[in-house]
Amino acid sequence: MGTEGTVPNLTEPPPDRIRALVASVGGSPEPVVASLLDLRPDKVCFVVSEATRNSVPDAILPRLDHAPQYEFLEVTDPQDLLICYAQIRAGLPDWLRRNRLEPSAAIVDYTGGTKTMTAALVLAGVELFRYFRYVGGSARDKAGVGVVLTGSETPIEAANPWDYFADLSRQEAARLLARSLAAAATQVLRAAASRCGPTVGERLRLFADLCEALDLADGFDFAGAARKLAKCTPAFPFVAPNPQVWSGLRDGWQRAANEITSNRAAQTAKNPQLAVEWLANADRRRAQGRYDAAVALLYRVCELHAQDLLHERFGADFGKLKEDGLDPETRAIAVATVGPPRDGVFRLGVEGAFRVLGRDEEYARLRGHLQKRNDSALAHGVRPCTAEDYDEFRADVIRVLGVAEADIPRWPTSAFVVDAG
Repeated sequence: MGTEGTVPNLTEPPPDRIRALVASVGGSPEPVVASLLDLRPDKVCFVVSEATRNSVPDAILPRLDHAPQYEFLEVTDPQDLLICYAQIRAGLPDWLRRNRLEPSAAIVDYTGGTKTMTAALVLAGVELFRYFRYVGGSARDKAGVGVVLTGSETPIEAANPWDYFADLSRQEAARLLARSLAAAATQVLRAAASRCGPTVGERLRLFADLCEALDLADGFDFAGAARKLAKCTPAFPFVAPNPQVWSGLRDGWQRAANEITSNRAAQTAKNPQLAVEWLANADRRRAQGRYDAAVALLYRVCELHAQDLLHERFGADFGKLKEDGLDPETRAIAVATVGPPRDGVFRLGVEGAFRVLGRDEEYARLRGHLQKRNDSALAHGVRPCTAEDYDEFRADVIRVLGVAEADIPRWPTSAFVVDAG
């Protein structure tokens, strides 16, 4: 699907039973009558001007063989495109709500009215409705180029342009994802899907599900992200290229979820997937220009690394080092760093952990960066962090943890949204 070249045939026939009709009313009642007789809707919204309003009870309703419920949506200036668009756009959702109608239950006939009213109805309608029609004819006056002759009216079903221009929504989602704004990308795709036919809409909803999985992971709900992505897996060959990339993300999220729920119970010390997921999250905050948040995440990665090492060596739980069983030298270092234990437990921060572990050289590499975090608005100070602060801190974190760049998960962005399908 693309916005250049041959236009695909996206016309989707409406359901056999259309419940509602939105019709613009002009000087000739015949096209509206033809649609009403053809569709026999229960409810009608007549888009009229002051000049055409009376034609509904005088020239349209008396010619019907059923009595639909109807309302008027009157535009105040049928020659002004902005006024018509604004008034129709505001009125149609209210009409749907009052009548408890889903947009998919209605069809828009844009035949009648001034050219300006017709243009405004189409502009407003494509934001809401799926089905459109135009009443043409097999015969016209003025040598075949004038008004449709009465009795020759022919309804023509039309595709909602959103089906063709859905690429625009995918490209917008790609731009949002490039800025790590997965929640916003999800909203864009779901809104576009609601206006498209089943085929295009289903694909957009699958893209939205992928973005929602990314958003869950971005909020540290790795278990939820893995479950969401697993539901999308059967559609990968048809929706997203490079399915192995998505499978890798899902597997990583599942490992991170397992580390959160079971590592301590299993008495294992390492949280390698959590560390790289948080590093990736920090990189995304950096890409958004949220440097304080990015630096704070790097601080937490350092703390997690220290806590893992403490657990591996002493069985400490998240930096809580029990005094019992410590050798005198280690106890002395702990006291010198954080003071006497409370209730028999030393509560070690990043510095205390590195000191007790005898990793003074590693701590020396990180100390200046950690202090900048402590001086930031998200910690204990007011100094804003900068991109340079983050980049320098990150380089040393990578060295201390021994993490390879290839191990840090990356989101697919424009490739899967713009180029797929």
